Amino acid sequence: MLSSVLVNGVVVGCIYALVAVGFTMIYNATETVNFAVGESLMVGAYLLLTFDKFLGWSYPLALLTTLAMAGLIGFVVFDRLVSRPLMTASMLSRVIALMGLASVMKGTVRLIWGADAIHMSSPFSTKPIVVGPVEISQQEIAIVVVTISVIALLYLFFQHTRIGMAMRATSQNRRAASLMGISVTGVFAAAWIIGTMLSALGGVFLGPLLLVDPDMGSIAFKSFTAVVLGGFGSLPGAVVGGI
Repeated sequence: MLSSVLVNGVVVGCIYALVAVGFTMIYNATETVNFAVGESLMVGAYLLLTFDKFLGWSYPLALLTTLAMAGLIGFVVFDRLVSRPLMTASMLSRVIALMGLASVMKGTVRLIWGADAIHMSSPFSTKPIVVGPVEISQQEIAIVVVTISVIALLYLFFQHTRIGMAMRATSQNRRAASLMGISVTGVFAAAWIIGTMLSALGGVFLGPLLLVDPDMGSIAFKSFTAVVLGGFGSLPGAVVGGI
């Protein structure tokens, strides 16, 4: 019993970690607290549900399309429509705008998909794998493996790519980064794109574990707790806090 609880805790913690990392990336780059992170998670679940269950696409294609659509939402909706026009506004103004956007996103989902909860099937076998006293499903293994892989890729991204290093520089000193020739607006866009994709991926993983409904994004606020526990603005802390 205890081993099952620990496994479930780690699996759900991995989902929290993904969302928390995306949340922290956006905050570090834009100094904006994204109160619509739960709605990004929810939209990710609904998009995959649409492509996989309703349209009958293969799961890999549905997943890639979902992440691409999430990135597009991050760029067009969050960055272009909300963040960039309010770049010089106060933190409170940006928070209010994002809370309003969250309400709009939730209302739009209710109009398109309805308010009833929908079951999302998993592409993995439900038969558990027994390792000693521990039982773990293929779905849970996939969540842990993908989370570790994503965190590793993000580490390489921040350490070895120009845009990743630009994001690190901007998070430390936005004015100095701008004087060095770094496109701060480009960094903002990249942060919103990647952050929204990570939240959507969290929704994709959470959907089969729960029911998909317009209020499922409320669970993302536990990721905010992970951010606080790990140290606000710390990416490694967000991972540790989530798990």
